[in-house]
Amino acid sequence: MRFLPVLLASATALIGATACSDAVANEAGAYVVVTPNSLAPGSVVSIRASCVDNSKPATVMSIAFGKIALQPGDGVLTGQALVPPDKEKGSYDVRLSCPSGSSANTTLIVLDTDPTADSTVQPTRAPVTLGPNTGGGFLANGGSGQPADRSPLVWLGIGAASLIAAAALTARSKLRRRRAGAASAGHR
Repeated sequence: MRFLPVLLASATALIGATACSDAVANEAGAYVVVTPNSLAPGSVVSIRASCVDNSKPATVMSIAFGKIALQPGDGVLTGQALVPPDKEKGSYDVRLSCPSGSSANTTLIVLDTDPTADSTVQPTRAPVTLGPNTGGGFLANGGSGQPADRSPLVWLGIGAASLIAAAALTARSKLRRRRAGAASAGHR
């Protein structure tokens, strides 16, 4: 059990380091996070930040997308920016400037694009099915592969019958104990 505190401390440190890997905070508690932190030119980046007092808009600036205003909402500052399609690959600083004078920065990585790729190709989506194959579906659809058409009342009836059977077995067991107790009391 001695290793448990060490394990918990290590896990906490690892989680904290992972959570802060793409955001840099200053001593006043301001931070800025870009999602995704690596993207292709022509993509939109979401920005989430905090200036501690998040009731006023703040600005974020980067050579990757220019200057944008982050708006307050749900206790943080948020916004989106478009990285131009002709932006060269590389690492770009993203700097948050707060109304209070606080600031924070992070890095946005613009990836290389393949100039021979066909930009008209659209991603395809799998057809919608009855749901994920998580097992247990055999009883739900009667084993036919078709949607279930049984009423929930059938399953409620089965549950009620199970409860009645359990109550009957309990009553029978108690009755046997009583009879056995009465028989042994009569022989004394």
